[in-house]
Amino acid sequence: MTERNQVTTLPKMPPNARALLEALEQESQALNQRDQADPAREKLVARRIAAAEQLRQTGWPTRKHENWHYTGLTPLFESSFSLAATPNNDQDPADVAGLSDAALTPYLPPFETIRLVFVDGVFSESLSGGLDAIDDDLSIEMADADAIQSMTLADLRRYQGVQDGTRNAARPVAPSDAPSVDDVFVHINEMCLDQGLTIRLAPNKVLARPLQILQLVTQNDALVNLRVRFELGHHAQMSWLNQCACLDDAARSWVNRLQQVSLADGAVARQVDWQGLNDQSFLSSMTYVDQAPHSQWQNHALALGARWSRQQSYVCLNGEGADAEQNTLAWVRGQQLTDARTETQHGAAHCTSRQLHKFVVQDQGRGVFNGMIGVAKAAQKTDGQMDNKNLLLSPKAKMDTKPQLEIYADDVACSHGCASGEIDANQIFYAQARGIKHDEAVRMITQAFLLEPLESIAHDSLRQWLHDDLSKRLVALPSLQHQRDENA
Repeated sequence: MTERNQVTTLPKMPPNARALLEALEQESQALNQRDQADPAREKLVARRIAAAEQLRQTGWPTRKHENWHYTGLTPLFESSFSLAATPNNDQDPADVAGLSDAALTPYLPPFETIRLVFVDGVFSESLSGGLDAIDDDLSIEMADADAIQSMTLADLRRYQGVQDGTRNAARPVAPSDAPSVDDVFVHINEMCLDQGLTIRLAPNKVLARPLQILQLVTQNDALVNLRVRFELGHHAQMSWLNQCACLDDAARSWVNRLQQVSLADGAVARQVDWQGLNDQSFLSSMTYVDQAPHSQWQNHALALGARWSRQQSYVCLNGEGADAEQNTLAWVRGQQLTDARTETQHGAAHCTSRQLHKFVVQDQGRGVFNGMIGVAKAAQKTDGQMDNKNLLLSPKAKMDTKPQLEIYADDVACSHGCASGEIDANQIFYAQARGIKHDEAVRMITQAFLLEPLESIAHDSLRQWLHDDLSKRLVALPSLQHQRDENA
């Protein structure tokens, strides 16, 4: 089997960028060589080849591309990765990694969940729990990737406002039959795909326990490639907690994950997406949500780690009365780069979307936010609100923000806003006047600022657990005395 009949010449790029792309191609080719004799995986092999060709056509994005102007990939190019090694036969990955239940302690909430644990991308039955709560109404399957719906180019363009082959927006958007450099991590996810997790909830079913999906990374220089799909039937309701963490603070890894969420009419889905990777690691995350009439989507993203991270959320409100809420809490430290992007397409009338994105940036960290609300001509009576607020705790901290609206309907209530600045000196003064030390005042003000995006979490115990976790992290903040001196 040949990987391609005609090899596309790679676009011009730095040697280390070329080396990483070619290494990814080799990983994909190794999967294809393993699967080429299996007729059941013939379509999957073809999908991988097509995705590799799309990546080869686009190459890597650069700062010259509009959506990558503030988010360079140089740190990623300076690293080398191979797909995370998988256990032989039926070995549990926890046994291979030498993990026990004690490794889970920092990540276990104080309430019952249906817990699915993955170690380096492989399901661990020994570390998972609450599986006895799974009944016929809830289907959880680790399936061959061929059973996971492919993300076609037309699908990707639809999430960017392209309908029926025409552009819904004046900004540059790739046509529906051409790959785009903006989808580079989708192509990588597809070309390295092996297995995927599919979760289905039957119509009218309300899942009593939250689902917990805990992704643990243990290997060094490993690419963990993840694909998850949620399907909720009409009037079904469920909540889940996504967690992604490294167990070795010195290990470098790259988590590349793609999540698809399909909500039937009246379905309600609530997600908390928590990432606490170490400061050596990388995260590229894409979430695609399709909403039918009167469905509800709520996402609270907590970005607390990673050397470099880019989390992209695409939401299509396809039916009347759909509602979407997207909130972000980002704490950027050291030399981290944290990029959060949302694209919300209102395609039907009487839909509502709410967004609140808050960044705290300190040291030499850099935060990036780009939010787009698109309103199609047919989406009359749209109510779309987006707000981005940023707190800078040091002179070298940077924040780039770009909220956008594209409205083609004439009866809407839409707005966006952003604000960046330092802590008000009067707040510090009032705290010190009451006997509170400077650094403690900074922690208190920072905590109050960061907690606001979490206030709409409906699960009281989950919200309090996240509050407590953030408070503990802020207590460990290094002294801000030198930052105060630099600001004097």
